[in-house]
Amino acid sequence: MSGLERINLCGRLIERMRRNFLKYYLKKCPTLFHICYDPIGTHRKARAFIGFLFGFVAAVVLYEGIIVDLQFDTYTSIFLGAILVVMLSIGCASSIQVISFLTSLNLTYYLLSYFYTLFY
Repeated sequence: MSGLERINLCGRLIERMRRNFLKYYLKKCPTLFHICYDPIGTHRKARAFIGFLFGFVAAVVLYEGIIVDLQFDTYTSIFLGAILVVMLSIGCASSIQVISFLTSLNLTYYLLSYFYTLFY
């Protein structure tokens, strides 16, 4: 543990709890542990999918917490929610650098055109 020579008792307790949690996590969910903690560049598709799901959930939470409370018109609220979901989902997935910039632009265009035809 380099850099932890001058750690106090509370810090040692936290580090021990962290180490024990990681051992438990590795024992109970080895696949998810390796997806999260393996070096960058491995498990690219799985990480992109998890990033996409994380962005989708974060966008839905923001939509419910902010846009719904602002009480826009129905179509405006749905359109803003769709933009929020698309941008956060693609942003989290492309931060893994699996989806290229042009692919994310094409996907955004298709999703927005779908929502446009759905509501107008």
